[in-house]
Amino acid sequence: MENVTPYNLPADVWDRLKQADNLFYRLHVANDVNWSNHDVTVTDNQADTAPSVQILAVSSPSSPATGLSIKGPDSISRSSQPPVFQINTGGRSFYAVEVATRAELFNTGSHGSERNSSNFYASWTAGLENVTPYNLPADVWDRLKQADNLFYRLHVANDVNWSNHDVTVADSQADTAPSIQIMSGTTGSEKTITFPSGSTFRVVDTPQDGIDYSDPVGNGTVPLIEVRDRMQENISKNFKVKELAATDGARYARISPELVAGLQRIRDRVGSAVVLNSGYRHNVLNETVGGADESQHITGRAADIRASAKSPLDLARIALEELGCDIGIGLGRNSIHVDLRGQLTSWRYEGAELSENEFDQWVRDTCQQLGRRHSERAEYSERVLPKIIGPEVYVATDEAPAFYIEIGPNSYYAVEIATHTDLFSSQYEAERNPGNFYSSLEREGLIEAHGAATTYTLPKEVWERLRGEKRLYYRIATSAMPGSNMLYSTTDQQAANAPWIEITGGRQEREEFAVSPLDLQATRKADENLWRK
Repeated sequence: MENVTPYNLPADVWDRLKQADNLFYRLHVANDVNWSNHDVTVTDNQADTAPSVQILAVSSPSSPATGLSIKGPDSISRSSQPPVFQINTGGRSFYAVEVATRAELFNTGSHGSERNSSNFYASWTAGLENVTPYNLPADVWDRLKQADNLFYRLHVANDVNWSNHDVTVADSQADTAPSIQIMSGTTGSEKTITFPSGSTFRVVDTPQDGIDYSDPVGNGTVPLIEVRDRMQENISKNFKVKELAATDGARYARISPELVAGLQRIRDRVGSAVVLNSGYRHNVLNETVGGADESQHITGRAADIRASAKSPLDLARIALEELGCDIGIGLGRNSIHVDLRGQLTSWRYEGAELSENEFDQWVRDTCQQLGRRHSERAEYSERVLPKIIGPEVYVATDEAPAFYIEIGPNSYYAVEIATHTDLFSSQYEAERNPGNFYSSLEREGLIEAHGAATTYTLPKEVWERLRGEKRLYYRIATSAMPGSNMLYSTTDQQAANAPWIEITGGRQEREEFAVSPLDLQATRKADENLWRK
């Protein structure tokens, strides 16, 4: 086992492997040579997400000199010190580092005029370097760290006159530049969404490429994620990112995990390829292709699909069966449109086999045959809110209170308890502590519900901390799947109306008598009924 960094791949190993196009890698760590406290950067079941080194032919004009490389951290917090880059100059005497908030800024001819102090820095403006590793200056980090990513490349030369110059990423290959993911605060606070394949994407608050990604139709229900460097990644068994991302190759996209899951179910039913003609569209693209002003494609909840094995009408029936009868569905000549708008709406396109009225009636008849109007999914359904009911009055005994829960249409839930309603709002998140707030996400994660209704008992140690309060406020959050948007029984804005449990020590006269464990519950019920009267 190794204990010295950086790690140099042995020459004989390199000779055996270098004929490949790519070399994938991962890191194992342990406390000792017996592998205690072992961990790994990429688990076996996530092997397809492993990073790689592209191996270029020696004759390639764009290939950097042998051994030339620059490596920064994979991710860094905005609150951290500036990133440090490991440098290998490939035998050259001097080097310079360039960093940018957008990879295309490395293309001097096409985007050089867009560079400014807020999106680009070149260390050669202060002279060439000859000491490694390279530490990004603090003032540069302060200017650039508000971006979501920091792209970088390395220039090397034999002398300060730039003789025998080379670069790790040529201008024409700017979009292949490596990057550092910049996290806000601590990594644990980052918002992410997870797709059916298990792939997780970080939610982006501020896009950096100047395109209008706003969602006036769905109000941003589906969060924005960065996709450009992950286009080939599977987000379900049969669908890749590129199939649902914007067709113009935009850096960001809104892609609903629930839509992806539904499309995969349709694909499974069809039994052969389902082709996606169109998925997410940002506002500029939607206008370019002549989309409707309130197109569901802007929300990331819509797709136009076709299948050679099924007629459009057969495909439409499968879509209603798998997505439910609260969708938007359009019938075309060779394809159909589906979206998760939450309200049954149907229409036809030119060339469809049915008229507008015929298709509308067909949709209604089909849904009636299916015996349901709404789908069983509800990532975005505000119609059916989850419910949580706790006791109105509760005796501060050793036994923690239980809550009755109706999950609604989602599959997972989490319970939050607070001593004051303000603490439910993310605005007051910094004021939360173990003595005034508890979320089951902290120790239990999202809890899978088996059935439409269930019960949840507050953990004993949490009850021990909080039962001295006069009131405990509570709410429930549900989700279609881990990483999907949460639907709350009481929103942050409605926090003042959150239900509560009145905590009491019981009737005073009962304190004079011993209460056996057998009639403890009956005593508590009697007390509760008395106060309810």
